[in-house]
Amino acid sequence: MAFALTCLQRISIRHKKAGLTEPSGLALATDGGGLWAVSDDTARIFRIGFDGKLDKDRSFDVPDIELEGITAHPGGRYLYAVREDTNEVIKLDTAK
Repeated sequence: MAFALTCLQRISIRHKKAGLTEPSGLALATDGGGLWAVSDDTARIFRIGFDGKLDKDRSFDVPDIELEGITAHPGGRYLYAVREDTNEVIKLDTAK
């Protein structure tokens, strides 16, 4: 069975001043209100609205750089990211 994808919308998520210059992973936030993103060259997790705006209050610094992918735990408290240079999965607690 064949299917086709149709692009419905394109949203810029580049935020140079905040360090989101090389987005390399996106995950739907479990509350459905936006997306989580990482950028390989910045030690930060970014929360982005569906309008592309950066939510600075819900973005946070992390101790690791070279993050490539990100996903959210179904319960919403934890995020998991892949550290490319060490081949590790990092578990992050968003409640702290």
